[in-house]
Amino acid sequence: GATGGAAQDLIFFGPLRPVRIRLHLYVDGRPFRDVWRDHARGYVQSLDANQDGRIDRAEAQQARPSLASLAAGAGSTEGNASLARFVAERPAGAPLEECLRWQETTADGPFSVTESAAAALSDGALLELIDADRDRRLSRVELGAAIDVLRRRDFDNNEALTRNELISGAALYQSVSPRGEVPPAASGPDEQRPANADRTGDDRSRFLLIVHAQTSPAEIAGAILDRYDRDGNRRLTCRLAAREVALGDELFAALDHSGDDALDIDELGAFAARAPDVELSIQFGQLSAEVPALASAGTALSAGMRIRARSDGSYKLELPDATVDLRRDNRHPTKNRAQEIDFRSFDADANGYLDAPEAARVIGKAPLALLDADNDGMVQPAEFEAFVTREGDAAGARLVLALTGEGQNLFEQIDANFDGGLTPRELRTAAEQLANQDLNGDGYLDGDELPQQVGLLLARGRLRLADMSNSAALRRPRGTVRVEEEVGPGWFRKMDRNRDGDVSPREFLGTAAQFEHFDANRDGLIAADEAEARGE
Repeated sequence: GATGGAAQDLIFFGPLRPVRIRLHLYVDGRPFRDVWRDHARGYVQSLDANQDGRIDRAEAQQARPSLASLAAGAGSTEGNASLARFVAERPAGAPLEECLRWQETTADGPFSVTESAAAALSDGALLELIDADRDRRLSRVELGAAIDVLRRRDFDNNEALTRNELISGAALYQSVSPRGEVPPAASGPDEQRPANADRTGDDRSRFLLIVHAQTSPAEIAGAILDRYDRDGNRRLTCRLAAREVALGDELFAALDHSGDDALDIDELGAFAARAPDVELSIQFGQLSAEVPALASAGTALSAGMRIRARSDGSYKLELPDATVDLRRDNRHPTKNRAQEIDFRSFDADANGYLDAPEAARVIGKAPLALLDADNDGMVQPAEFEAFVTREGDAAGARLVLALTGEGQNLFEQIDANFDGGLTPRELRTAAEQLANQDLNGDGYLDGDELPQQVGLLLARGRLRLADMSNSAALRRPRGTVRVEEEVGPGWFRKMDRNRDGDVSPREFLGTAAQFEHFDANRDGLIAADEAEARGE
């Protein structure tokens, strides 16, 4: 796995080859794992009531369910139950550091991944529906049969397939854990699935494998075989006629120790142990000049890729067979003006405190003591605010990578008149329309002929309460247009298009130097008070 408190490795599965990406991640100028460990260590130590340096079964039962688990998709009591199970296996209790290492491997760990079925979008659905033999290539026969395959997706029977019809109900999220477990498919286009929820879920999606300290080279090699082994013989060939993976002649030869023009799981293990193909540094929170800027490509990929660093701290990776748009959201869970939690929205009877039923809307089935610090049966505003701050800080110590979109522009290639719908004529002539994309003339469209487009969003963890369906629980953003609440100069309010009280680099219409002038705290956002302090 990746080494160092700032490093996090990913294996990106492009259409033709895997790419090992190493992210160097910092929060307030410190390695992100160090920040998380500080929060986690304080929490674990707080459970040690008798101060003996161990957590016994009784102490584990007092563990508060973490709302970070809730945000990652676990049940509201999962944090308590999981720690209790972990400690129960150790009659003498578990040392604090052992509990800390265990917690790092759960859904509350420092790095997690979500993938949305909606994020797979129409191009992924279209490719999967047409690709009858699942070889990740499209033949003329498959393209010719497209109209028959896709007609059953025309839910409104209007003889035109839209992107929404392609997405609706499609089982687009499929993953297999290193232990062979297959989680259920997403039930709808907006459902998100954590890729590491208590490690009973998955660190592997169609596009990403998250490499943890405990991830072995064999697991990485197995994931690569699962992704690229089309003929099922557990070997990968690089020969053009039967190519399953395109690693480049030099790298393939270095890995092919047997010299048989194929890579088995042992030889692919060497791919997992080699240096990363791409290294990038990303900062969150207060930006530090002490953190080294890093955007580099290894020799195996440097000739076929380009890294574009943006002024907002994000990157665009242009690979031979894919484009990866990696964006950064630097908002803190407790300081994002659009997500401030309002006590009054939970105080249904407006009596100035929360009773148990009202508190359940905040913490679900968790014990009231999670909110009620003085155990008087009433949650006062100060106790509520302390809880939100504590849980928000814990969530902010975690980083979450979300797959926000993917596709190969297949829909647009077939949609000849660009009207947003695929007609029977367009589907019948799909093979002819795409013939000019078959650059090598082998009768198939594969990865390098339809490059992958992948969007990733890396953000700090979000604070989720049990009842987040009630939009009134969120205070009105301070930047929302209401005459009595307007803040900041006129140019600031006009640029703040999403009315969240901040101007991001994408919203700012000036130069990068001007943005830095206003961004006094270097957090990657211009707040209203910064805009006012720096003048018009």
